[in-house]
Amino acid sequence: MDGNLLPDGNVSIPFEKTNGVYTLKDALVLSPDAAASLTQEEFDSVTQRRFDNWIAQLEAEPFPIPEKDSSDLLLNESDWIPEPDPLNASGE
Repeated sequence: MDGNLLPDGNVSIPFEKTNGVYTLKDALVLSPDAAASLTQEEFDSVTQRRFDNWIAQLEAEPFPIPEKDSSDLLLNESDWIPEPDPLNASGE
């Protein structure tokens, strides 16, 4: 399988997949031995799985964000941690 040699010695094999709505432009990064032994069927299978997983992430329902009362976000003065005074090295 042809690709681009990276500075770290690995091989980057770019690919593009689309379903007419979304287009993924990505690359497989493999060792030279793995890239040389990769068949077209394996390449197609791996890139299709990557594309399908990417689409599943795009179309997934977002995680619900729990509603919080804004008072939960406010600190009381007793919650404050005083900053050390850089001019008073003794910490007093």
